[in-house]
Amino acid sequence: MPEICNNKTIRKNFLAKDANFRINAVIHSGQWYTLNKWAKLAHVEEQELKHFLETTDIPVIQEKTSYRVDTEEVFRWYNENDLDIERAIVPNDFSPRIWGGKTETDALLETPQHISNILLIYCTDTNVLHKIKHTLKGYAWCVYNDVRKVLKVYTTSFTYVEQILATQLNKQEYESLIIHYTTQRKWRSLSDFDEEFLGGFLMFYSNFSKQCLKPYIDTIVTYIPYNDLESQIREWVMVALNKFDEKEPVPFSAYLNNFLRFRPYELGTDMLGEELTVFQREHSRQAKALATELHINIDEVDENVIRERMGYDDKNKYFLLLEQTIEFNTLKKAHSLNWADDKNTEKQGTSMFTKKEKTGYDRERQTSISRAIIRATLTSKKYDDFDTLLQNNFEAIKYLNISNEFKQALMAELQK
Repeated sequence: MPEICNNKTIRKNFLAKDANFRINAVIHSGQWYTLNKWAKLAHVEEQELKHFLETTDIPVIQEKTSYRVDTEEVFRWYNENDLDIERAIVPNDFSPRIWGGKTETDALLETPQHISNILLIYCTDTNVLHKIKHTLKGYAWCVYNDVRKVLKVYTTSFTYVEQILATQLNKQEYESLIIHYTTQRKWRSLSDFDEEFLGGFLMFYSNFSKQCLKPYIDTIVTYIPYNDLESQIREWVMVALNKFDEKEPVPFSAYLNNFLRFRPYELGTDMLGEELTVFQREHSRQAKALATELHINIDEVDENVIRERMGYDDKNKYFLLLEQTIEFNTLKKAHSLNWADDKNTEKQGTSMFTKKEKTGYDRERQTSISRAIIRATLTSKKYDDFDTLLQNNFEAIKYLNISNEFKQALMAELQK
């Protein structure tokens, strides 16, 4: 497994070497480097690097403004200098990424993208979609989206896939499919890679991706359970690998890092849609900001103040989105109703959504009642009653000055 090392010993040993060694050590990772990055890692001036390129006998490959050496040259230099190719010798850089006897760059160049057709297959019976994925194994690359209940199939031939489906599915299964055809795209099949290379590559970049995604982990686990996190990251790496243009002289790690930045936010859009995702994000941001400004806990922020800060003059629209947010159970930073522990205990009124620890039963009950209250507000349009309840305990509703219209609407929702 390629390693990166930034300890003082590695740095001290590296800087003790002459400039020629440092320049060679960087470029012999087999990755693409611009002059600026190469010089920075080697701790030399760009002018010194340009002189090296003009005088060296080493077969340095140049593409646009980037440079690298091939697999054969990497092994030659490491053997000549009696160095362990799996040990990092350059501070802040990985040791050579070699799997299956080839550098990452060479392996990607030898496995180019090809033109691929994409089919989107929809079916109400997810068992049929999983059957199709199993049936097409070895014939096409399939990615199943559990949220959208769609199977994305990458193939060089629409007709070929249709023939397989027509022969392997029964009539009822085949007629239940809705198939959309998309335009051709550049794509590469994972089956084209050497098995040893692909195994090492995916293991390395799955770990690499976890580090890249650390700043976004709270967003990710809002939508994906921890036990599914590993498989989701692996899927992202595979999609990035399939999309990566090997002809561009950039390291795959740089491409992947940029690719991953946008994936966590797409999870919300996939699950909730664009409008609700934006609402969720802005609601959370405003709740935090108000708690900081008012020097109170986030569960004490008034929901109506959040609504005003978000610019929702239409209360009906706001509470409809709030209901949907609760229903999907994804507004992680929102607050919850403050419930009394028993009928004889009064609690100071707080905002509707709290983050206090509760049992599974309490959470289910709380979510159901919260949803019923918001629906009753939408039905009765008695927003003042909602405000009143917001500042008190739900258990104290019979003692509050709340209209009969609201109570009747709430009773109808609770009975559901």
